[in-house]
Amino acid sequence: KGAAIRPGYALRFEEDGEELKAMDIETKVDPTYRRFHEDLVLDDLIPSVVRIRDMHESLDEMANAGPGAAVGLAAEYKLPDGNELVFSPHERVLPSEIFLGRLEHRKLQSSEADARYALSHGARGAEANRYRPYSTGLAELIDDAINRCEATLHRDLYQCVCLTGGVSNTPGLFERLSAELGKKYNRARVHGSSTAAERRFAAWTGGSILASFSEFQKMWLSKEEYEENGAAFVHKKCP
Repeated sequence: KGAAIRPGYALRFEEDGEELKAMDIETKVDPTYRRFHEDLVLDDLIPSVVRIRDMHESLDEMANAGPGAAVGLAAEYKLPDGNELVFSPHERVLPSEIFLGRLEHRKLQSSEADARYALSHGARGAEANRYRPYSTGLAELIDDAINRCEATLHRDLYQCVCLTGGVSNTPGLFERLSAELGKKYNRARVHGSSTAAERRFAAWTGGSILASFSEFQKMWLSKEEYEENGAAFVHKKCP
Protein backbone atom coordinates (compact mmCIF):
# COMPACT_ATOMS: atom_id res chain seq x y z
CA LYS A 1 0.00 0.00 0.00
CA GLY A 2 3.04 2.28 0.34
CA ALA A 3 1.92 3.57 3.75
CA ALA A 4 4.56 4.24 6.38
CA ILE A 5 4.15 2.63 9.79
CA ARG A 6 4.43 5.29 12.49
CA PRO A 7 4.69 3.58 15.90
CA GLY A 8 2.33 4.87 18.58
CA TYR A 9 5.14 5.77 21.01
CA ALA A 10 6.44 8.35 18.51
CA LEU A 11 3.09 10.13 18.01
CA ARG A 12 1.02 12.74 19.76
CA PHE A 13 -2.47 13.76 18.73
CA GLU A 14 -3.82 17.28 18.35
CA GLU A 15 -7.34 18.41 17.60
CA ASP A 16 -7.82 19.53 14.02
CA GLY A 17 -11.40 20.69 13.84
CA GLU A 18 -13.51 17.64 14.68
CA GLU A 19 -10.67 15.22 14.06
CA LEU A 20 -7.46 14.24 15.83
CA LYS A 21 -4.29 14.74 13.82
CA ALA A 22 -1.23 12.59 14.51
CA MET A 23 2.00 14.54 14.95
CA ASP A 24 5.47 12.98 15.01
CA ILE A 25 7.46 13.28 18.22
CA GLU A 26 11.24 13.45 18.06
CA THR A 27 12.52 10.41 19.95
CA LYS A 28 16.01 9.16 20.70
CA VAL A 29 15.65 5.42 20.59
CA ASP A 30 17.68 2.67 18.97
CA PRO A 31 16.47 1.81 15.44
CA THR A 32 15.87 -1.77 16.57
CA TYR A 33 13.29 -0.50 19.07
CA ARG A 34 11.37 1.21 16.26
CA ARG A 35 11.56 -1.89 14.07
CA PHE A 36 10.22 -3.95 16.98
CA HIS A 37 7.13 -1.72 17.22
CA GLU A 38 6.69 -1.75 13.45
CA ASP A 39 6.77 -5.56 13.55
CA LEU A 40 4.10 -5.53 16.25
CA VAL A 41 1.81 -3.65 13.88
CA LEU A 42 2.50 -6.15 11.09
CA ASP A 43 1.92 -9.07 13.47
CA ASP A 44 -1.52 -7.65 14.18
CA LEU A 45 -2.27 -6.70 10.57
CA ILE A 46 -1.59 -10.11 9.00
CA PRO A 47 -4.21 -12.19 10.88
CA SER A 48 -6.64 -9.26 10.70
CA VAL A 49 -6.45 -8.74 6.95
CA VAL A 50 -4.68 -11.58 5.15
CA ARG A 51 -6.28 -14.93 4.45
CA ILE A 52 -5.33 -17.97 2.40
CA ARG A 53 -7.81 -18.57 -0.39
CA ASP A 54 -9.61 -21.87 -0.77
CA MET A 55 -8.35 -24.20 -3.48
CA HIS A 56 -11.59 -23.72 -5.41
CA GLU A 57 -11.55 -19.90 -5.38
CA SER A 58 -10.42 -18.18 -8.57
CA LEU A 59 -7.69 -15.55 -8.23
CA ASP A 60 -8.73 -13.96 -11.53
CA GLU A 61 -12.31 -13.69 -10.31
CA MET A 62 -11.14 -12.04 -7.11
CA ALA A 63 -9.00 -9.54 -9.01
CA ASN A 64 -12.18 -8.17 -10.60
CA ALA A 65 -14.26 -8.29 -7.41
CA GLY A 66 -15.08 -5.23 -5.36
CA PRO A 67 -16.08 -4.81 -1.72
CA GLY A 68 -19.08 -6.92 -0.85
CA ALA A 69 -18.59 -9.34 -3.72
CA ALA A 70 -19.74 -12.89 -3.12
CA VAL A 71 -16.23 -14.36 -3.45
CA GLY A 72 -14.87 -12.31 -0.56
CA LEU A 73 -15.05 -9.07 1.39
CA ALA A 74 -12.67 -6.14 1.49
CA ALA A 75 -10.96 -5.51 4.82
CA GLU A 76 -9.97 -2.31 6.58
CA TYR A 77 -7.08 -1.80 9.00
CA LYS A 78 -6.34 1.30 11.05
CA LEU A 79 -2.69 2.19 11.62
CA PRO A 80 -1.50 3.72 14.93
CA ASP A 81 -1.56 7.20 13.37
CA GLY A 82 -5.23 6.83 12.45
CA ASN A 83 -4.76 6.22 8.73
CA GLU A 84 -7.00 3.48 7.39
CA LEU A 85 -5.90 0.97 4.77
CA VAL A 86 -8.48 -0.81 2.63
CA PHE A 87 -7.61 -4.19 1.14
CA SER A 88 -9.62 -5.63 -1.73
CA PRO A 89 -10.60 -9.33 -1.72
CA HIS A 90 -7.84 -9.92 -4.28
CA GLU A 91 -5.16 -8.20 -2.17
CA ARG A 92 -6.18 -10.13 0.93
CA VAL A 93 -5.45 -13.51 -0.67
CA LEU A 94 -2.23 -12.69 -2.54
CA PRO A 95 -0.12 -14.53 0.10
CA SER A 96 -1.98 -17.67 -1.01
CA GLU A 97 0.39 -17.79 -3.96
CA ILE A 98 3.02 -19.31 -1.66
CA PHE A 99 1.25 -22.55 -2.60
CA LEU A 100 2.03 -21.95 -6.27
CA GLY A 101 5.26 -19.97 -6.38
CA ARG A 102 8.85 -21.16 -6.75
CA LEU A 103 10.59 -21.78 -3.41
CA GLU A 104 14.36 -22.17 -3.62
CA HIS A 105 16.15 -25.00 -1.81
CA ARG A 106 19.27 -24.55 0.24
CA LYS A 107 22.12 -26.56 -1.30
CA LEU A 108 22.27 -29.39 1.22
CA GLN A 109 22.79 -32.50 -0.87
CA SER A 110 23.83 -31.33 -4.30
CA SER A 111 24.92 -28.35 -6.33
CA GLU A 112 22.91 -26.88 -9.17
CA ALA A 113 25.34 -28.56 -11.56
CA ASP A 114 24.52 -31.93 -9.98
CA ALA A 115 20.81 -31.15 -10.35
CA ARG A 116 21.12 -30.27 -14.02
CA TYR A 117 23.14 -33.45 -14.64
CA ALA A 118 20.63 -35.68 -12.86
CA LEU A 119 17.62 -34.19 -14.64
CA SER A 120 19.33 -34.31 -18.04
CA HIS A 121 20.06 -38.02 -17.50
CA GLY A 122 16.49 -39.04 -16.92
CA ALA A 123 15.85 -38.60 -13.20
CA ARG A 124 12.09 -38.68 -12.63
CA GLY A 125 9.57 -38.39 -9.80
CA ALA A 126 10.91 -38.41 -6.25
CA GLU A 127 14.44 -38.96 -7.57
CA ALA A 128 14.20 -35.80 -9.68
CA ASN A 129 12.84 -33.82 -6.72
CA ARG A 130 15.87 -34.88 -4.70
CA TYR A 131 18.13 -32.98 -7.09
CA ARG A 132 15.85 -30.16 -8.20
CA PRO A 133 16.97 -26.85 -6.58
CA TYR A 134 13.42 -25.58 -5.94
CA SER A 135 9.87 -26.64 -5.07
CA THR A 136 6.62 -25.35 -6.53
CA GLY A 137 4.65 -24.21 -3.50
CA LEU A 138 4.67 -24.85 0.23
CA ALA A 139 3.00 -28.27 0.13
CA GLU A 140 5.47 -29.51 -2.48
CA LEU A 141 8.37 -28.13 -0.44
CA ILE A 142 7.25 -30.30 2.48
CA ASP A 143 6.70 -33.25 0.14
CA ASP A 144 10.20 -32.86 -1.33
CA ALA A 145 11.74 -32.65 2.16
CA ILE A 146 10.00 -35.87 3.21
CA ASN A 147 11.09 -37.66 0.04
CA ARG A 148 14.71 -36.83 0.84
CA CYS A 149 14.39 -38.98 3.96
CA GLU A 150 14.44 -42.76 4.17
CA ALA A 151 11.36 -44.35 2.62
CA THR A 152 10.51 -46.14 5.87
CA LEU A 153 10.00 -42.75 7.55
CA HIS A 154 7.67 -41.21 4.95
CA ARG A 155 4.41 -42.39 6.51
CA ASP A 156 5.27 -41.09 9.97
CA LEU A 157 6.57 -37.78 8.63
CA TYR A 158 3.42 -37.15 6.56
CA GLN A 159 1.35 -37.69 9.68
CA CYS A 160 3.48 -35.38 11.86
CA VAL A 161 3.57 -32.06 9.97
CA CYS A 162 3.48 -29.31 12.61
CA LEU A 163 2.40 -25.78 11.72
CA THR A 164 3.99 -23.17 14.02
CA GLY A 165 5.22 -19.58 13.99
CA GLY A 166 3.51 -16.24 13.55
CA VAL A 167 2.46 -16.86 9.94
CA SER A 168 0.70 -20.07 11.02
CA ASN A 169 -2.06 -17.83 12.42
CA THR A 170 -2.99 -16.64 8.92
CA PRO A 171 -6.68 -17.58 8.42
CA GLY A 172 -7.09 -20.46 6.00
CA LEU A 173 -3.45 -21.62 6.05
CA PHE A 174 -4.09 -24.72 8.14
CA GLU A 175 -7.02 -25.84 5.97
CA ARG A 176 -5.27 -25.15 2.67
CA LEU A 177 -2.04 -26.92 3.66
CA SER A 178 -4.02 -29.92 4.93
CA ALA A 179 -5.91 -30.14 1.63
CA GLU A 180 -2.77 -29.77 -0.51
CA LEU A 181 -0.82 -32.42 1.42
CA GLY A 182 -3.87 -34.68 1.38
CA LYS A 183 -3.64 -34.79 -2.42
CA LYS A 184 -0.07 -36.09 -2.15
CA TYR A 185 -0.70 -38.60 0.65
CA ASN A 186 -4.26 -39.30 1.75
CA ARG A 187 -3.27 -39.93 5.38
CA ALA A 188 -1.21 -36.76 5.73
CA ARG A 189 -2.02 -34.83 8.88
CA VAL A 190 -1.16 -31.25 9.82
CA HIS A 191 -0.98 -30.44 13.53
CA GLY A 192 -1.37 -27.06 15.18
CA SER A 193 -2.21 -25.74 18.61
CA SER A 194 -5.74 -24.52 19.25
CA THR A 195 -4.63 -21.04 20.38
CA ALA A 196 -2.84 -18.36 18.37
CA ALA A 197 -0.22 -17.66 21.07
CA GLU A 198 0.72 -21.33 21.41
CA ARG A 199 1.04 -21.75 17.64
CA ARG A 200 3.24 -18.68 17.38
CA PHE A 201 5.72 -19.75 20.05
CA ALA A 202 5.43 -23.55 19.83
CA ALA A 203 8.89 -23.98 18.29
CA TRP A 204 10.53 -21.93 21.06
CA THR A 205 8.53 -23.73 23.74
CA GLY A 206 9.48 -27.12 22.35
CA GLY A 207 13.11 -26.11 22.05
CA SER A 208 13.27 -24.96 25.66
CA ILE A 209 11.69 -28.20 26.86
CA LEU A 210 14.13 -30.28 24.80
CA ALA A 211 17.11 -28.26 26.05
CA SER A 212 16.11 -28.97 29.66
CA PHE A 213 16.45 -32.76 29.24
CA SER A 214 19.68 -34.13 30.69
CA GLU A 215 20.03 -36.64 27.84
CA PHE A 216 19.85 -33.84 25.27
CA GLN A 217 22.56 -31.88 27.10
CA LYS A 218 24.96 -34.75 26.36
CA MET A 219 24.54 -33.89 22.67
CA TRP A 220 25.56 -30.26 23.04
CA LEU A 221 28.44 -29.14 20.85
CA SER A 222 30.91 -26.70 22.41
CA LYS A 223 32.57 -23.88 20.49
CA GLU A 224 35.94 -25.56 20.93
CA GLU A 225 34.65 -28.87 19.53
CA TYR A 226 33.07 -27.09 16.56
CA GLU A 227 36.24 -25.17 15.74
CA GLU A 228 38.36 -28.29 16.06
CA ASN A 229 36.14 -30.76 14.17
CA GLY A 230 33.84 -28.66 11.99
CA ALA A 231 30.10 -28.87 11.42
CA ALA A 232 30.17 -32.58 10.52
CA PHE A 233 31.04 -33.38 14.15
CA VAL A 234 27.38 -32.89 15.08
CA HIS A 235 26.59 -36.26 13.46
CA LYS A 236 28.93 -37.99 15.91
CA LYS A 237 27.44 -36.21 18.91
CA CYS A 238 23.88 -36.74 17.71
CA PRO A 239 23.84 -40.07 15.85
